Amino acid sequence: MKKITLAVSVLITPLLSNAVFADDDNRSALESVLTLDTMSVTAKVAEAKLGGIDIKTLPVASTVVNQEEINRLKFVDPDELLDRIPGETLVRNLRIPNGAKSYTIPMVDGAALTSPLRGSTQAFGNTVNAQDIERIEIIKGPVSALYPNNSFGGVINVVTKGSISMPEQNTRFWAEAGNNDRYRGGISSKGELKGVGYLFDLNTWNIGAYRDQVEIKDNLENLSIHEAGEERHSASGKLIFHPDEVSSLILHGTYLKQHLTVPGDIFEKDFEIDDKGIGRTGTFSDKETFTGSGVYKRDISNFGHLDANFTIRFLDSSGISRFSGSHDDETTDINGKISYKHDLDFWNSNIIIGTDIYHGINDDLNPRRKSTRRRRTSIFGASTDYATTDIYAGFAQVQFSPIESLQITAGVRHESIDLEYRNTSLEQSFKSDGSVSKEAGVVDTGSKSYSATLPKVGITYNFLDEHTLWFSYGEGFLVPTTSQLYTGRGANRNLNPEEAEHFEVGLRGSLELFGGNFTYDTSYYHQDINNYIVSRDLNGQARNDNASKVTVQGIETMLGYQPADFIRFEITHTFASNIYKDYIDSKGRDLSGEEMSRSPEHHINGRVSIMPMEGLAIELEVDSMTSYSTRDQTSAELDRRGRINNDFDPKGRFTRDERINLRVTYDKGPYELWFHALNLGDVKIDRASYNTTEKDRAFRTVDGIQIYGGIAYNF
Repeated sequence: MKKITLAVSVLITPLLSNAVFADDDNRSALESVLTLDTMSVTAKVAEAKLGGIDIKTLPVASTVVNQEEINRLKFVDPDELLDRIPGETLVRNLRIPNGAKSYTIPMVDGAALTSPLRGSTQAFGNTVNAQDIERIEIIKGPVSALYPNNSFGGVINVVTKGSISMPEQNTRFWAEAGNNDRYRGGISSKGELKGVGYLFDLNTWNIGAYRDQVEIKDNLENLSIHEAGEERHSASGKLIFHPDEVSSLILHGTYLKQHLTVPGDIFEKDFEIDDKGIGRTGTFSDKETFTGSGVYKRDISNFGHLDANFTIRFLDSSGISRFSGSHDDETTDINGKISYKHDLDFWNSNIIIGTDIYHGINDDLNPRRKSTRRRRTSIFGASTDYATTDIYAGFAQVQFSPIESLQITAGVRHESIDLEYRNTSLEQSFKSDGSVSKEAGVVDTGSKSYSATLPKVGITYNFLDEHTLWFSYGEGFLVPTTSQLYTGRGANRNLNPEEAEHFEVGLRGSLELFGGNFTYDTSYYHQDINNYIVSRDLNGQARNDNASKVTVQGIETMLGYQPADFIRFEITHTFASNIYKDYIDSKGRDLSGEEMSRSPEHHINGRVSIMPMEGLAIELEVDSMTSYSTRDQTSAELDRRGRINNDFDPKGRFTRDERINLRVTYDKGPYELWFHALNLGDVKIDRASYNTTEKDRAFRTVDGIQIYGGIAYNF
């Protein structure tokens, strides 16, 4: 396959293919930096696989980001990386802008990082040691039987460093400093000792914030001022064994300790007075995470391949959140997965069968206090929530090519899900007459069971050697959470699961254009979500209901053009149309046809990279999006007294300013140097919503311009 050259600073441009590093020391200077297969881009072809099958041959929309690009981005906020990926939204899910739903599943080495029902797009950044990431595989839509049915948006699989091959000997020291009290550093080492491969990493960081003061209110309504920022200390280690010539065993452990204080949203009227002002929803958390995992691979024969992995994760978290107040939580997640792939002699076919098993425990302590002014009664105490989640999944997938250029993939996935919940409370009430009432040991329990067996199918057609047309269909299934059923605001025990039907068609390839190489990858997706859960206002009380149908659809495109060895252009574009298909809320307002809030139609990220000399790369990035609605409803309503109720945003749609980033990297010999100047326009507002109580916009902010640099030494 024809190869093209690409600069180190542009590894991220994924056009659904995989980069191959140059092995020949005699290549030209630029080629020695990085060599790519046609079509693209960021991880080794031999390694980027789904179920042992090259991702680029499957009928899925995907992006693969390798460890070199992750190192060059030096991201702290995962959104810095995700901004370059088509399909990212303003909230915590791929493609679907709803932060309360688990439509995106974080995975590590092919197994769910936590509960598949408790995921988010950015979760890997707050859980996985960033120095331990080999690559990140982003696969979109519920179209593969090999991962959970609730991946309406997709999955983000973090592949950790190390593989079945032994790592080359290397030790690396690095340090970084910048504005807002940014200090980071660490040491890593890898190699082989008496036939056992090893990788170890230690790193630490302290990063402040532009809005450095945070006002936090606990459950007793006490106010305190905190300093915003993050302290993080992490360590990880991996051992690689080869018990025999046909098998490998990888044992991996990670420890992460984090203290995070977030300024929270700030109202527009306060922001205009002081953009460093104290906001309204400050939060802090202290977390300790222990993760242990094992991966076993074995070739049963020349045609049979066994993969098994096991992950256990323990999280101890305490703090004050914006939604549930003070908390002290312990979470245990246990994931196991085993699959067998058998290659067949006819039609270049294979079959994969396997099972996923998950067991999760949430043990939460929730101090609380509430006041009832009318009766002059204060109620305080605490409650404990104990919830378990058990998921059993079985899956099967077959892939075959009846003719050389046509490939068909078909699968089915069954999931059985059991949710158990128990709440125990202790409350004391002090009335105006001085009397005290106590109610101890109040117990509330609940349980739910769900199951579904769903099909997934796709077709890939290759033509003119360098071009691929593909189509996929898949169904999705998301059960309500214990919060939606029992513990959260608006809890409703009669909720049904959400169900999705997903279609997608894509085209990807490469061609010679005016003496340079042009690569492209584009797809159109359409997804209907039935039984969509929304929070409704029923007589002044919130209530979760299966009250809506939603249609999400869009076009995602990635383009790259390299006219010469020293320059490359890249652009990613997302067009999204996310609307309520059929929804009339409890106040009689018809939102059918209205767009979901925080859903810009267009998001464009463009980069140009210049390599003026060996080892030096300069990248300029521009990130832009169109306006969006800050509320679901977009027209004024009348309240019960006939008055105009402006609970929509009277200022209309909100437009975020463009962000401009400059990155300079120099990598030659044992030294690495980097200088980053991010957000050169000093944009402070990241996202806007509208608060109906205050009748004002609320802004989520970022730190404005960020300047930092660093150095690393390898030996």
